[in-house]
Amino acid sequence: MAIYHLTTNIAGLMRNCNDKKLGQLFEMDGKEARMELQALLDKGDKLLPSDNCQHFDPQEGCKCRFHEKDGKENI
Repeated sequence: MAIYHLTTNIAGLMRNCNDKKLGQLFEMDGKEARMELQALLDKGDKLLPSDNCQHFDPQEGCKCRFHEKDGKENI
């Protein structure tokens, strides 16, 4: 079975979600979530990773396909 690594565009998430929805998504105060997302944008990150993605690049997304083959490291 394939493993899917999802990414989320930070700017799009902030544009399309109000503070209440951000709070629900991140299980925290929505205004605090928005501030943390803005801090990520300010440092140059574009994307948020899915959980446990070991080779995530905040500019380009998941890079696991370049590092793993048949469940083993491909380095």
